[in-house]
Amino acid sequence: SPAAIHSTSYEHGRTLLFQAIWNQQESTALMLLQHPHIHVDLREAEFGFTALHASAYYGLVEIVKKLLKKGAN
Repeated sequence: SPAAIHSTSYEHGRTLLFQAIWNQQESTALMLLQHPHIHVDLREAEFGFTALHASAYYGLVEIVKKLLKKGAN
């Protein structure tokens, strides 16, 4: 469901998308990015990082491209 994909978990308020990127699980992140209701600019609670920040940090170029295509800032 759209609500479930955006729910936060773990101690730092990370979404499923952010957690997949943070753990460098590229195939999982790419699968989540296929969801039509994914919000790509949600920030994790500890430092305010977005999925774009994390994917750029880890050099996950394909994910960065997909995030930008979906309008990530």
